[in-house]
Amino acid sequence: MPKIRKQEVISLLRDLVSISSINPNIEGEQGEKELSHFIVEFLEKAGIKVQTQDVVDGRFNVIGTLKGSGNGRRLMFNGHTDTVGVRNMSIDPFKPVVENGRLHGRGACDMKGSIAAMMVAMKTLTESRSPPKGDVVISTVVGEEFDNVGTKKLICDPYFSKIADAVIVGEPTTLQLAIAHKGYALAELETQGKAAHGSIPDKGIDAIEKMAKVVLRIEDLKKEYDLKNHEMLGSPKIHTSIIQGGREWSVVPDQCLLKIEARTIPRYGSGEVMQDLQKIIEEFSSRDHDFKAKVKLVDAGEPLETSPNEPLVRTLQAAFRETKKVDPQIVGVPYYTEASLFAGKLGIPSCVMGAGDVQQAHAADEFVKTSDVIDVAEIYALAARNFSEN
Repeated sequence: MPKIRKQEVISLLRDLVSISSINPNIEGEQGEKELSHFIVEFLEKAGIKVQTQDVVDGRFNVIGTLKGSGNGRRLMFNGHTDTVGVRNMSIDPFKPVVENGRLHGRGACDMKGSIAAMMVAMKTLTESRSPPKGDVVISTVVGEEFDNVGTKKLICDPYFSKIADAVIVGEPTTLQLAIAHKGYALAELETQGKAAHGSIPDKGIDAIEKMAKVVLRIEDLKKEYDLKNHEMLGSPKIHTSIIQGGREWSVVPDQCLLKIEARTIPRYGSGEVMQDLQKIIEEFSSRDHDFKAKVKLVDAGEPLETSPNEPLVRTLQAAFRETKKVDPQIVGVPYYTEASLFAGKLGIPSCVMGAGDVQQAHAADEFVKTSDVIDVAEIYALAARNFSEN
């Protein structure tokens, strides 16, 4: 197989970073359209079949497919094209600069470095005299930074949901191989009281006072969560995020809203968190007839857990070993990724591996090590070829 051309990787990354693709829900910009068009043109010039999928407001996913030479297993690379905003950046976000082996600019780490590696890996595979036996697919999706709308559209499509047997998501992992990550649950818990004039508070029911009991009970729930453990991810976490209640100084509050975030682990996902919050409501309601509350799940992303014995994991290990001459670290990460959407909805093995350190994602001076981007391009290309043959 032809070697990855290092300068091509860095040149492409410069091009990707120089194109603004801020999620329009974050700073009201144009979104990912220009970048998506650029990716289409690059892949088509490389001889890769390209399809697009409309998502919302003219924003679209790009799906490129390199047909395999036989009936081997099919591998997908997945990355998101949107970035967070740039208002608080300390560098020019769209004029990428390489200094001390680092390329600086918005999206360099999260996750245009990995997308550049995927694109060059795909191009290199098209030039190989021994192409993969199975199809190799790249999907670049919109909307990950806000609502995961691109990947949700991709995996619900009757055609695109069936084009791969395994997925590598290129979020920044400093080249570690993540086979597990935490999920999240966003919940709103509301207590209802009864308004009354401040001079006769005993005629009312104070919703904030009722909520105070819930907040204290969540402190106990934190301790209960500390006793649950996943060997790679640790324990689930829960915290109060926002509280709103009351109308004016002289009125007993008849409503209070608490917004809660939990970080979940395999076998203790959003469903279990919601059961815990409902039990708190039932607990107080049984002792206090004036306690009235309800809870709802606003959004959730489930945790990921992939077996270390999956062929995808073994293939990535071997590709890393061939490239770096050492074994990769197999880890779990505390943040959420769209890998769990592929694993959960489609039931296919999913891993997370990419260039960059997640601590640099969204940073005021975002950067990625150029050597990491080159390394991951080589790993991706090797993994795609070998996965189809095993």
